[in-house]
Amino acid sequence: MCGLYSKRLPRTTMSLAMWNSRRYRRRCCISYELLLNEDVSEDAEYWQKYLTTTRDNSVPMTRLSLPTEQLKPSYQYFVRVRAINQAGAGPLSEPIQFTTPNGGPENPPAQVSVDINEANIAVLRWNKPNCTTEILNYVIYFTRDLGISNEDYREWQTVEVPATETKSVTIEFLYNRQR
Repeated sequence: MCGLYSKRLPRTTMSLAMWNSRRYRRRCCISYELLLNEDVSEDAEYWQKYLTTTRDNSVPMTRLSLPTEQLKPSYQYFVRVRAINQAGAGPLSEPIQFTTPNGGPENPPAQVSVDINEANIAVLRWNKPNCTTEILNYVIYFTRDLGISNEDYREWQTVEVPATETKSVTIEFLYNRQR
């Protein structure tokens, strides 16, 4: 085996491991076994094992999709692969490391706008971000102090909005005009 690598598939809940197979004259590879674990130093017998399928009952697949809902989000894993033929399993590849997606939205909400209406109430509008999992709520950070930097947003006031209100929300206590 050579060229083992992994990548996250955009807008999916999968991580994909792919590798290149080597051609051997004597014995045909009938499948590949992918081993997955959090600890690269743990003995191979304790790693999770996945077998590939064959294409048209002849050529084994050299890629395997790993459903990330069975894995911890934002976590580092290691994979190793070995070929299997009629004589048994071959040696394991060197381990490679990959990190699972965090499960959160891939992008921030789009087209965010804030309007202050006649009653000095802030009306926020946005479009839902791309996300493969359900969005439960939005957290809106705001501050009246223009001297606070954007990097300190976690110290700002917040409003949590259920995801069912994806078009707009009003914040009555955001802005008070004084003369």
